[in-house]
Amino acid sequence: MKKAFSLILIGLICLALFGCGKDEAPTLTVGYICIGEQLLDRDINQVVWKAITDVSAKYEITAEYTICKDYDTESVKGVINDLYAKGCRMIYASDYKLATALSSLQKSYKDCKFICLDFSLSSISSNSMCIAFAEYEAAFVAAVAAATELKSGQAACILGMDLPSSQKYLSGLKNGFDYANRMLGTNVTLNDSDVIFIGSYNDPSLAYNLAEEKYTAGINCIFTDGLKSGDGVYAAAINARKIGLNAYVIGNKTDNFDKGIYESSESVSLVSAAFDFETAVKYPIEKYFSGSFQGGKLITLNCATDGIALPCANANLSQTSADVAAKIIGDIKNGTIVVKDPTSLLD
Repeated sequence: MKKAFSLILIGLICLALFGCGKDEAPTLTVGYICIGEQLLDRDINQVVWKAITDVSAKYEITAEYTICKDYDTESVKGVINDLYAKGCRMIYASDYKLATALSSLQKSYKDCKFICLDFSLSSISSNSMCIAFAEYEAAFVAAVAAATELKSGQAACILGMDLPSSQKYLSGLKNGFDYANRMLGTNVTLNDSDVIFIGSYNDPSLAYNLAEEKYTAGINCIFTDGLKSGDGVYAAAINARKIGLNAYVIGNKTDNFDKGIYESSESVSLVSAAFDFETAVKYPIEKYFSGSFQGGKLITLNCATDGIALPCANANLSQTSADVAAKIIGDIKNGTIVVKDPTSLLD
């Protein structure tokens, strides 16, 4: 009898120690530092927030955001404090202008994870992760899609600053057009004389004037990575369309079709060298829940890791061209096509 009672007692103790948390899933509240005036900006804020809410719904976790209008350390600290007070212990940011503030603030919130999307920090602490994308692969895919759709013509690039990221886009575009011309029978050219670095991501007026000259000279499409400067390229393409010119824009990072809309439903956006932000948002959450969060690292997502977004068929890009681009992504993923990083030491 005593033996039976002892066994029951041991069982109850084990249940008390291990059974109570059996059905309890780990919890997390994620936050987003939204830069600018509005969350639904038809650009990066909206795309990243959608990715965060979609992933949060999948994992049944809570998502919060706070708008940050300034980049100085005190302003950013105030936004982080607001998200922290809401329970956020993983905070996403997607604007490189936050890098200086986050570099100095990250260590002050040791129980909070910071995720930098598409930019890095001067020093990445153990509670931070920076996620980059293979721009050269995204640009290669976009160039093949654009060439397949246009069949022939001239392309140009109006870029912000001559940085490694811009060189990666440029290399991917050149290689993509070359591949399409050799392998798919297209004839789209990108001459060095039509590649312009304007030296700023915040000069839409200059970008507009340069893009207007290119479209008037017979350029079919212009790639831009210029953020605010890029807005000038879109505006120039819209005005070129209104006077009857065949003008398109190849964008970057996000789909950008809505950004190029004018009148009712017409858009100057052809395709974008776009990143899969849902994959980027999901990656650190998965690592967090599996207990393998890779703090202190810069992670680069590419076609092989589903970091490059599939081009979407739209009013300008046919389903056929989108399907060709999807196949290119598959070929890069399985190694049939190798797109080299121009900043690597490889030949």
